Amino acid sequence: MTAANAWRRALRRPWVARIAVVVLLLVLWEVAARWWVDPIFLSPPSRVFAALPAVFDTRGVPAALRVTFWELAVAFALSVVIGLVVGLTVGLKPFARKSFMPIILLLYSTPQVTILPLFILYFGIGPASKIAFGVSHGFFPIVMTIVAGVQLAMTGVLLGVLLAELYVSTAGIGYFTTLFTQNFDPTRLLGLISVLAAMAIVLNEIVRRAEVHFGRWHTE
Repeated sequence: MTAANAWRRALRRPWVARIAVVVLLLVLWEVAARWWVDPIFLSPPSRVFAALPAVFDTRGVPAALRVTFWELAVAFALSVVIGLVVGLTVGLKPFARKSFMPIILLLYSTPQVTILPLFILYFGIGPASKIAFGVSHGFFPIVMTIVAGVQLAMTGVLLGVLLAELYVSTAGIGYFTTLFTQNFDPTRLLGLISVLAAMAIVLNEIVRRAEVHFGRWHTE
């Protein structure tokens, strides 16, 4: 087998293709950050990864990560419980489906960010508003598809919690994201975003595996 054929066979594997795309994006990012973009706005990935220890050494960041993770866990758990109860009630009862599904669809089509100030008004600027806003994003995918929407719910919860933290917060990742942005510190900002992305990937993978496991049990 020639080297060219071996490369072609390797690239046909999904995980190899994924790695190749990630590497290509990192290379393009490195080149753009070093030669095309002002360093005050964009740092190369090599510098970002090297600065990760400094991100964790920043006062308050480890606690912020714990706060955000706790908010995500609580919001996701509430989304699953409430979503399953409401989804099963609406799905199994024809009267409930005809009566309440149009209302659920109307609420689902409303941009959630437009009602974020109401969550802040009712729940304050502490963790409760972030959890409630996260639930408002994770609730609907589960209601609409029940168990199949759990992975989408995790993504929605993550979006909701971070949006609330960006809007008004004195703790959590969103607070430090805003702080690093205002201080024109792209290295620590991108480092924090990288940590957040890794956390999101891990959480989504956990949910995906749980969904596959319980889905297999359901079909047996």
